[in-house]
Amino acid sequence: MALGQLARGAAAAALQRQSLLHVALYRPQIPANTGSIGRTCLGMGAALHLVGELGFSLDERSVRRAGLDYWDTLSPSTHPDLVALCAALPPSTRFVVFTRFAEESLLDARLVESAATPLCLVFGAETFGMRGAVWPSAVRPLEVAIPSHPSIRSFNLAASAAIAMFEAV
Repeated sequence: MALGQLARGAAAAALQRQSLLHVALYRPQIPANTGSIGRTCLGMGAALHLVGELGFSLDERSVRRAGLDYWDTLSPSTHPDLVALCAALPPSTRFVVFTRFAEESLLDARLVESAATPLCLVFGAETFGMRGAVWPSAVRPLEVAIPSHPSIRSFNLAASAAIAMFEAV
């Protein structure tokens, strides 16, 4: 099989996987990060979910001012809390929370259980992470850390989301 055919086959498999990919931002604070993540979701074919109180407005003027000219194409879902997010997704959805405090590294984690299982990558607020997050009792998210050099506390939220999305597909 030619290299081009292999690449196209891999791309087709990745696109099929993306239709099951969700990204949830828990109480995001910085509109530019949310916009960058939204743009990456569009490029990856992933659905964006905004959960809890936002640190910015989603009205048309604010969105336009933040340079999110593709926002209406993205159509993010909003949920008051994680319980509502979980209820909005299929019961078989696997939730993976990214936190610098996790013991399991992204390098060792198995994000995808099967090609048919929906996957929701969850990221906490830029300033306080997932503090105060309440999950439904039936949901046990996998916690994963993105390894980094010890000279930084963590990666930027938008960079973390992009790393995780590409690792998931």
